[in-house]
Amino acid sequence: MFRKLFILVIPALLMVSCSRDEKTIGSLKNPMVMGISKSYYEHLSPNDLTMLETKISNDLKINFKIKTFDDSVRFIESIGNKDVDVAFLTLNEYLIAREEFKVFPVLQVLRGKGENKYYGIIASLNNDIKNLKDIDGKKFAARNEYSIASFVLPSILFFKGNIKPEFVFSGSYDDSYNMLKNGKADAAGFYKTFLNDHKDLNVIYEIGPIPNEPVICRKSLDTELCNSVKKELMNLVSDDEYVKIINSMADITGFSEADISEYKEIHQTILNNSNGIYSLVPDGIKIRKLLEDYNFN
Repeated sequence: MFRKLFILVIPALLMVSCSRDEKTIGSLKNPMVMGISKSYYEHLSPNDLTMLETKISNDLKINFKIKTFDDSVRFIESIGNKDVDVAFLTLNEYLIAREEFKVFPVLQVLRGKGENKYYGIIASLNNDIKNLKDIDGKKFAARNEYSIASFVLPSILFFKGNIKPEFVFSGSYDDSYNMLKNGKADAAGFYKTFLNDHKDLNVIYEIGPIPNEPVICRKSLDTELCNSVKKELMNLVSDDEYVKIINSMADITGFSEADISEYKEIHQTILNNSNGIYSLVPDGIKIRKLLEDYNFN
């Protein structure tokens, strides 16, 4: 079973650190900022975000703001520029930010009954597609070019099997499913628990396990501030008023202490085995690979 992925790396030269007074973060003029990647906020309402922002501000007695990001590059640049202090990152965003800016994972998200790993699947609604070879030359729907479950890991399987589908990017797993329903795609990649509400999908292949993504603090953030937000997030999942909001953030059911070594294997697998994957990247999309061994410092 393949457990590799390739990933966008942002050249360090593009990152220009702006001046920000670390000592006044959380003040009226210099709020503490938590960034949230699209996969976490796409099912949240504006009111959900406001409630969460207000709750954390009041509990920590600081000026606290939430910013949403639908672009991985811009999100990571914002962390590098110190415009974001704490972040809910996807796994590939974390690996990039770790290599470029030495961000530190403080929590690992949990799903279901406390699971800290997940699986991806390749699935179809076409009964004639029974194995990976049947996808050769067919349209394959993926959430986007950075999605581990729907693009990165399937790409590795296809490359190893000399299978050449035509990738189409849907923007969301729900839209990928709709593309299958409407005949606009023949197969697609999903996370495994997507099956819970889409039982008509025929699973062709299962990929994993993959470590759940971390919540991070940027390297130079005050330790006390980082720990206060970390504790607050862990408390929110036991607060009846806010647990539904947390659950709506990519199905999070809890948090555990992050183990920085948890991500070494997948990082090294990418670093050592990403060559050749680029032959399956659609024209016009440029993806750079990780350049260094996983950093523990």
